[in-house]
Amino acid sequence: METNDSILKQIKKYSAHIDRFRARANTHGIWLFIATLGCWGVTEPSIRILAFVMLFFIFFVSSTR
Repeated sequence: METNDSILKQIKKYSAHIDRFRARANTHGIWLFIATLGCWGVTEPSIRILAFVMLFFIFFVSSTR
């Protein structure tokens, strides 16, 4: 059975992990929004779709790391 100190240590460690996750999610969200606005600025529909696909692929790959 775990002691109170070890449980408290795990809670603090998990809390720090949540804080880091929120900071990264906020940063990724801002860049995704800016990149999406950039894709909307493309006038050619086929290139716009390609830009959106590339954008989401890049963000999907970077978020899995």
